[in-house]
Amino acid sequence: MNEDPIIEEERRSLDRAYHDQIGNEYDKVILDPRRTASDILFDRLGIAPPPRNSRMLDCGCGTGQAILRFGLTQNGFDSVVGIDHSRSMLDALRQKLHETQKSRIRLIQDDVIEWLARGEESGFDLITAIGFLHHLSDEQVVQTLRLMTERVGPGGQIVIAEPMIDEKLSEPALIRWWNRHSLARGAGYSTPADEPDERPLPRNLLYSAFDQARLRVEAHTSSWEIFNRSTRPGWTERSLIGLLYRWGGPGIVNAWKLQPIVDEGQA
Repeated sequence: MNEDPIIEEERRSLDRAYHDQIGNEYDKVILDPRRTASDILFDRLGIAPPPRNSRMLDCGCGTGQAILRFGLTQNGFDSVVGIDHSRSMLDALRQKLHETQKSRIRLIQDDVIEWLARGEESGFDLITAIGFLHHLSDEQVVQTLRLMTERVGPGGQIVIAEPMIDEKLSEPALIRWWNRHSLARGAGYSTPADEPDERPLPRNLLYSAFDQARLRVEAHTSSWEIFNRSTRPGWTERSLIGLLYRWGGPGIVNAWKLQPIVDEGQA
């Protein structure tokens, strides 16, 4: 059943207002404590360097985690488009970019689903959506993955990362102990914000959405939340987080590398 349009618009407005309020502190509260574990998570996907004249699209780009990780590396993409509904998050990303990088990246403030549905651009070599889908309704998750599949070019890939719930899994006690002494302990925004109602995505919803969008899982990696204990972790701390990542096994944090299924007659 489709969600009431009025309720849906109210939810989207609340989500946009929330991200506008937290944009300048988002990295400190959310990204920085997870930096090392995120490096491991995405490294394990094995994203290959892009070809020449390649293009990247980041859906719900926020403060630029995926753009800075995949788009602006030494062998990065020739052009990058980032879409986000929050002015504050985009402003935070602009402050990180060097002048030489700004010529390669175009940031657009817009509703991601509406932008994708208009079909103004396509043929991207990589489309990313990191921590974006769990802000959407179930119907929108399916719709967004279909639209992303329509916008990726031949041989292109889609990378998503989302919290995924699996009631069969239980967080190891050792990881809980580690996190009690981490940067995430007591971390919060300086001004209270009305946080939208978000939740980890059910496994059956995500994999059904992959099937409906005709996406094949090329690689998948998963872990528990494992936070840094220092703002500039050294080799020892990074190594310990790596051991916890491998030892803890599959958890709530998940990332996928996906590729559209091409019929033999279309190949």
